Amino acid sequence: MAEFKTTRIWEGVDIDEFTETSNGSIRLYQSGSKSASTFLATSPPSGSIEGYKWQLVNTTLFRNLYNRQNTSSDLTNTEFERLFYNEGRHVFNEDRANILNDISNYPTEFDYYNNTKQFAQVNKIPGVIDPFTKQIVNDDGEISEYDIFGESSEPNTSGTDSNDTTFSFPNDDIVREFRGTGGLRAVPTTLETGLVGSGARSFATADGGRALSSAMLRYPEQTVGDAYDYIQIQAHEYSAKQAISVMPTGFNRLGDPIGPMMILPMIPAAESSSVDFGPDSLNPIQAKAAQVGMDTMETAYTTGGDFVAAVQTFGKGLIEAGKSFMADDNMKHAVKAYFAGQAVGANILTRTTGSILNPNMELLFKGPKMRQFNFNFLLTPRTESESNIIRQIIKNLKTQMAPRISNESNFLYTPNIFQIQYIFNGGGQHPYLNKIKPCALTACSVNYSPNGEQYMTYPDGSMTAYGLQLSFNEIAPIYQKDQQGADGMGY
Repeated sequence: MAEFKTTRIWEGVDIDEFTETSNGSIRLYQSGSKSASTFLATSPPSGSIEGYKWQLVNTTLFRNLYNRQNTSSDLTNTEFERLFYNEGRHVFNEDRANILNDISNYPTEFDYYNNTKQFAQVNKIPGVIDPFTKQIVNDDGEISEYDIFGESSEPNTSGTDSNDTTFSFPNDDIVREFRGTGGLRAVPTTLETGLVGSGARSFATADGGRALSSAMLRYPEQTVGDAYDYIQIQAHEYSAKQAISVMPTGFNRLGDPIGPMMILPMIPAAESSSVDFGPDSLNPIQAKAAQVGMDTMETAYTTGGDFVAAVQTFGKGLIEAGKSFMADDNMKHAVKAYFAGQAVGANILTRTTGSILNPNMELLFKGPKMRQFNFNFLLTPRTESESNIIRQIIKNLKTQMAPRISNESNFLYTPNIFQIQYIFNGGGQHPYLNKIKPCALTACSVNYSPNGEQYMTYPDGSMTAYGLQLSFNEIAPIYQKDQQGADGMGY
C-alpha cells in the first residue's frame, strides 16, 4: 500500500493532503512542508479507528493561515474549529474518499476489496463505498441502508427524508439518489465482486446469526502516538464454496472477517521457504514399459481415438521390448528373475546374480511445502483494562481455532482461519519483513506462570503475566508468481 499526496486550496489556504490506502488515514499539512511543526489535522485521531472523527492537531497555526488569507475575518480558535468541523471536514473527507475508492491506488484487487470493506464497515470513513453491499458512509459515520446504485429497493421513495437533503450522482449513466446527512462522492460506476476482505465487523451468518464483535483488541493498551510497528491478526470464516478446479491461493478460502482485530507487539517469527525434492528411480524394464505406454497414448491421440490402432501399437511395443531383452543373455535372465521376484515379493535377481537393475536414480521435484510461523508473546497486564484485553485476546484465539459442530452433531466444520500482517509505522505492510498468506492456527499454548514464579495474581484475579505461544500454518504454498507480484520483502 502507499501514501498519496494531493494538494488543495481551502478557504484560500494551501494544504497538502496525505492519504494512506493501508489504513484509510488522512493528514493535513501546511503546503510545502511535511513536519511536526506544520501538521494541521488528521482523521482518524490518534488511537482511534473511527475514520469519521477528526482532530485538529495545531489549531492556532491552521487558524492563523486562514486569517491571513481572509483578512476580513479574525476568527478565534473556537470559531475556527466550528468552521472546520462544519465545512472543512466535508471537503477533506471527499478528497480522501476519492483516493480510497480508486482501485488503481492499490497494489492488487484483493487489497482494494480487503481495505475498502473494512474502511466502510469498521472504520466508517465518510464517502467510502463497501464494494460488496454498495453502501456508502456519510460524514457522521453512518452507512446508507441500501445499495446507492439502486440495485436493491430503497427504504424511502418519497424524495425526501428526515434530513431533507438529496444528493445525486453527476454521472448521466447512473442517476441514483442518496439521502442522508453526508455528501455524495465521485465513485466508480462499476464495482465487481471479488474476494472477501478483512476487518472486524458485526454481521449475521446463515447458520445461526452469531453476533460478532467489531472491537479492536490492542496490547499494550497504551502506545506513544500511532507511528509504531505491530502484528495484526484477524480471524476469518473458512470458505469452502469454491470449485474443485480453482487453483488454491489461500485467499480464496477467506470468508467474512469474524471477531475483533487483534494488535500485538512486533515479534516477527522466523520464516523458512522450502520445496520438496526426493530421489526417484526408473530401471530398464520400467523404462521400456513406460515407452510402450507413451507410444500407445500417442497413437490414440494422433488417430483421433482409434482404439484398434492403439491396441496394435501396444502389442507391437511389447513384442519389440521382448525381442530386445531376449537378445541379451544377461538381460534375459534379469527379466525372468525380476518378474519372479515381483510375483513372490523377494529380490531374486540379486540372490541369483549378485547384481541389481540400474535404478537410474535422479533427484526430482515432489511439490511445494507449507510454511509454519511460531510466535511467542509475553503479556504482562499493567492495568485492569489491560488484563481484560489479554483475556479477550486469548479467548478469541482459542474460540476461532476450535471446529464448529453441526446442529445434528453429524459434521464438524473447518475452524476459522487467520490473516497475519506485520504493520510498519502504524501504516501498511512492513517493507522489510515477509508477507504471510492466510493461516490456520494449529496450536495455541498459554502459560499462566511464564517466568517460572509461583502462582501470583492481582487483586482482581488476573495473572501477573501470560505466556502465549501460537503456531500458524499457511493454508496454501508460495508460488513464483506470488513472489514476483509482491512488493517489499515478498512472501
